[in-house]
Amino acid sequence: MTNRIFNALQKKLPLISLLALLGLLSACSDSDDSEEVDSGPAPTPVNIRPAVSAGSNQTVTGGTVVSLSGEASDSDGSISNTQWVQSTGPDVTLSDDTTLTVSFTAPVVTTNTTLSFSLEARDNDGAATSDNITVTIVPNDNNRVLLGPLIGADVVVTRVGNSTETLETTTTSTTSDLETGGSFSLTLAGLPDNDWVLVTVTGGSDIDADDDNVIDATPTLNTGEIRALGTASDWRAGGTNVTALTEVAVRRLLDGDVNLDTLSTDSIEIQLTGLAFDLLQSDVNADAQIDYKDILAFTPAAAALLNPNTLTAAELNNIAQLLESANYTEIDTTLAAAFNFDTFATVAYVFASQDLLEAAAVPSLFLIFIASSFILITSKYILND
Repeated sequence: MTNRIFNALQKKLPLISLLALLGLLSACSDSDDSEEVDSGPAPTPVNIRPAVSAGSNQTVTGGTVVSLSGEASDSDGSISNTQWVQSTGPDVTLSDDTTLTVSFTAPVVTTNTTLSFSLEARDNDGAATSDNITVTIVPNDNNRVLLGPLIGADVVVTRVGNSTETLETTTTSTTSDLETGGSFSLTLAGLPDNDWVLVTVTGGSDIDADDDNVIDATPTLNTGEIRALGTASDWRAGGTNVTALTEVAVRRLLDGDVNLDTLSTDSIEIQLTGLAFDLLQSDVNADAQIDYKDILAFTPAAAALLNPNTLTAAELNNIAQLLESANYTEIDTTLAAAFNFDTFATVAYVFASQDLLEAAAVPSLFLIFIASSFILITSKYILND
């Protein structure tokens, strides 16, 4: 009997084992469904810092009202506050240093001066980001190269009387700005005030080639050279410009292959003053007389002061464009036609137009005219012989 029971159980053992295993798995499943697993607190999201821009660097003249316009944003929250801070340069008063846009008046300076500012923005989680900006202030009386403003141009200064002697080199400002573009300063250290120098400008880009007071979409590359003559004191004082008109004056002075190194400084001044009478119908620098300094003070914006009997504004602008393309042959042709006139009639026209000149200044102007006319007539007589 016992053996029969044992044999029966042995035959059914696989089935019993399978049922036991299934029962165990069912119990585990019920246990998982009835109990929740504690995985701990959810991770805290990482805060993303604000994005901040202080704007573009600027170059302005002293006394200008400067506006700083920044931007700040927070991708995962909000901006709780902003703060402008000045870090370098002469102290200025910001209109409201807790807003994104602030303004201040640039101090008047005698040399290029840099002011640095930072804009900090803080988000609602306390994270902060900052960005920096610089404002370069240039003297109001900086010299400039103006066809339109010629930025990034090379400036070389040589001594009159020794053209192989380079006295100073510099580069015009690179800022694409109608007010300050093309500016440069010269120290001419150790040079006496009355010594004459030749300033030669090459390269660079004209940002307003058509002189419409709007920055061109594409600057015009300058491949020619533009020159100007003046004394060391003229260039140190500032407000002296290298323009198409100064190049016209230099070309006329050196017409006929005249060697600048062989001319006396008195002769240079007299001849340039005579050319000022030819080229201008009115005083440019408001010193109650017309002389070579008015050629140096001229800007394209003062085109109405040109003597149209010699050169019109359109003709001078055309010369500026020819200079940029180094088309000197056509320039000389234009000038030969422009200066083919009656000198006495032209000077009479200039004197008749001197509304700004005081009567006391006329005798000295007349003496300069007589001297320059004598030189012109004598040189023509010698050439004719």
